[in-house]
Amino acid sequence: MSASALAIAPDQVLGELLGVVARLLTIQRPLAALDLESTGTNPELDRIVELTIVRVEPVTFDVETLHTRVNPGVPIAPEVSAIHGLTEADVATAPPFLRISPRVERLLSGADLVGFNHRRFDVRLIAAECRRVGRPHPCETARLVDVRQIFMKREPRTLAAALQFFCGEAHDGAHGTTADVIATLRVLVAQFDRYPDLPRDIDGLDAIARDPSFVDRDGKIVWRGGDACIGFGKYAGVPLRLCDPGFLQWMTTKDFPADTKAIVQQALRGTYPAPHQAHDSEEGRAGEGDVRTAVH
Repeated sequence: MSASALAIAPDQVLGELLGVVARLLTIQRPLAALDLESTGTNPELDRIVELTIVRVEPVTFDVETLHTRVNPGVPIAPEVSAIHGLTEADVATAPPFLRISPRVERLLSGADLVGFNHRRFDVRLIAAECRRVGRPHPCETARLVDVRQIFMKREPRTLAAALQFFCGEAHDGAHGTTADVIATLRVLVAQFDRYPDLPRDIDGLDAIARDPSFVDRDGKIVWRGGDACIGFGKYAGVPLRLCDPGFLQWMTTKDFPADTKAIVQQALRGTYPAPHQAHDSEEGRAGEGDVRTAVH
């Protein structure tokens, strides 16, 4: 399908494509394709800001689609808007998930699901949103066709695969440490040649591998709507400025990374990370190819 066809009649394109997939698979029960955009990368804490669902029935191949923006009821951080392009103003008049949840439930219930990394993210986020509005999880019995997992298994992301892709060579000494270091360095040199916009400084390359929602290196502290928040456990999502000081004190005595402890110790003194620190790491991720490591 051409980009112009998608722009003119997206529902028709969705229906035709899912119909093709349904016939290729010889489906025995409904098949749905799903994609979400959200306020962040945590499916338990974050909220949907846009969704598309298309469902096809077996035998008749009747198709129904739903595309809508969603008012998440919580702030959308600027670094997240920079990824999917949706701001708080864009969704201010959109319906909340509660209002669309009956239709979402109807389209997903009893259907198997096609998506990209949806096993790890979209399905869990749908479950969390339904739980918050008192509706059952509509995907609980779904079998999942994850296009990303097919891609990863058929086009491995191993060092040997990277050497073949970037240098056109077989990695004959795979898993020998010296051969692996040589291959790694050759791949990096080839990446600089292939991607002229790749950062030429260590900070820029380091930022590519970081999640922009992380305040510390391991994501124990994360950005949520401009606040530095706890990223794990029973206080997940709670801003440092509102968190139980006893919990923060406990963190300083446990085996957390030094940068995490430093942030927590500053919080106990009443000093909190500034939001612009998250934006700095985002610049290095702008060209990253893995869709789900950031926000979907």
